[in-house]
Amino acid sequence: MRSWRPDRTSPEMRFLLAACRDDISVRAAAGTIDWDVLLALAAAMGVAPLVYRTLRHARGVTPEPVMAALRRYYAETAASNLRQSYRLENVLRTLAERSIPAMLLKGAALLRLVYRDPGLRPMRDVDLLVRHGDLQRGIDALMACGLLPVQPGREEEYKRDPHHHWVPCVTPDGSLVVELHYALVPRGGPVEPVIEDVWQRAQFAAGNTVSVLLPSPADLLLHLCIHSSIDALAYRLRSLCDVAETVRWAGTDAGWDGLVESARQWNAAREAYCILLLTEEILAPGIPVHVLQLLKELSGFHTGEEVLLLGVARQMALRPEGLYGAPHWFQEKTWEWAITPAGLLRKMAGMTGSLWDALQVSARAGRPDLPAGRARCYAAAGHPFVLLWRRITAAARQTHDADDSIRTRN
Repeated sequence: MRSWRPDRTSPEMRFLLAACRDDISVRAAAGTIDWDVLLALAAAMGVAPLVYRTLRHARGVTPEPVMAALRRYYAETAASNLRQSYRLENVLRTLAERSIPAMLLKGAALLRLVYRDPGLRPMRDVDLLVRHGDLQRGIDALMACGLLPVQPGREEEYKRDPHHHWVPCVTPDGSLVVELHYALVPRGGPVEPVIEDVWQRAQFAAGNTVSVLLPSPADLLLHLCIHSSIDALAYRLRSLCDVAETVRWAGTDAGWDGLVESARQWNAAREAYCILLLTEEILAPGIPVHVLQLLKELSGFHTGEEVLLLGVARQMALRPEGLYGAPHWFQEKTWEWAITPAGLLRKMAGMTGSLWDALQVSARAGRPDLPAGRARCYAAAGHPFVLLWRRITAAARQTHDADDSIRTRN
């Protein structure tokens, strides 16, 4: 019995990616699949509902217990999204009554525009964009709807720090969390969206009781690419599925020329190029070759930068548990330096500095009794081996537990 690991060459991963592409040719590969491994992969990577969408049309391919588990993921996602949508209508109606324009972003926009099925895409919270001048009125509207800050007392911190949204607010029953945005990305970073252009290109879509603004297809795509990059591919395969589904939905109306121009104006060509290229490699939604070439030219890669950037991205996209066993923070730091426009030597120096700082913090936490000088020596010569041993034993324990769980179910 194989223990599951996100290996792109495994039959389970190839089958999973075909299912995410809604490719019913998965029938031909079904005989080689370890279904417990596939189910674990789909759940860990947040794409179980998309796998269910494909497999429910390929009858006789999947064992019924696996289909029942996938159906449960789909039903739970649909129930959660419907609860959120019902409560969101009240928020949107209150904003409209107060003449506050609001635009749905990311997951909420994808469900309205692209997926059109509440069971296909999990949504942790709702991102609403308002103009900066309407922020306080928008906050008052959330309060009037009964939403309160998830972390009370942090309002001043959110004003002071380079946030791009207000403190997340939640309904008393916890069924809806709203982040009220006034920008698309944190302030002070290299990417600077022209927010007024996003408002100008927005389009209205009818809701259940009130109309709502949605980004144009090009702005939605570019924002998805930027968000995936800033969060270091936090949602990994699911983020790429969002991009692929949007490309397929938009078709010839994607507005590729506008996306390329916005990527140039927003200084987001690298983010767009990397995420779109990775999506095309893994999920093949049909992104035009000339668009990728234009974005590559705008990225202005130095020697070795593109190889480093795409190498890190390919590993991160399909390895939710870490890059070859490396901790998440190292993946994220590597990605941050890889996406930054700088020479390879400067990137390596930056990553080395980040690694050294993190090692010192971790060493001090593990051995607070050591004086400063000895702590630095321990961080350099001893602590890396301690961390490696912990990682190896944790991975072995995880594999053992997974195998025990699979044997128990069987």
